[in-house]
Order: sequence, then C-alpha cells, then structure tokens
Amino acid sequence: MKTYDIWIPEVFADAIMEGNRFLIHENDRAYQKGDELRLYVGGGCSDHPIDGDLADITFVVSGWGLKSGYVLLGIAEHRRDPEMETDIGMKEEE
Repeated sequence: MKTYDIWIPEVFADAIMEGNRFLIHENDRAYQKGDELRLYVGGGCSDHPIDGDLADITFVVSGWGLKSGYVLLGIAEHRRDPEMETDIGMKEEE
C-alpha cells in the first residue's frame, strides 16, 4: 500500500462530504486498489473540513469512455489523518 498526496478542487471535496465515493483523476501514479489518498483541497491554503483527510482506494477503472491517461477511483469514506491531528495539536500548544 502506498499513500499519495493529491489536490482536488473544492467542488470535489464538497461532493465527498455529501457522500460521493469516487473521483476522476489523472493516472500519474499508477493507482491501485488498497492505496491511500491524502486529500488536499484547492490551492494549498484551504480550511475545508476534509483538507488533509485520508481515503482508501476501493477500485480503479480506466478506459470505458474516460479520457486517455485518467482513471475513475472508488474511495472509502474519508477519515482524519492522525499525523495531521498531531501537527495541529503541536501548533496550538506553541
């Protein structure tokens, strides 16, 4: 299993919060079922509730009408990254 940091538009993050469980993304890292995504929202200065959350890849589909070089990623429900929680806690204590 690998963990990949990916940037997603805010509209995708909103859809995930509403229960959407898939993303279309450039297949620039040979994603596999079981890999983990760390989701970053927008341009890196986001206070979106899922910014920094993790989601496991449940399936990967290519072809089937998708633009060449892109995949459909099924994702499990997102969850907080314990490392991000630790970083936030450390910042608050300083």
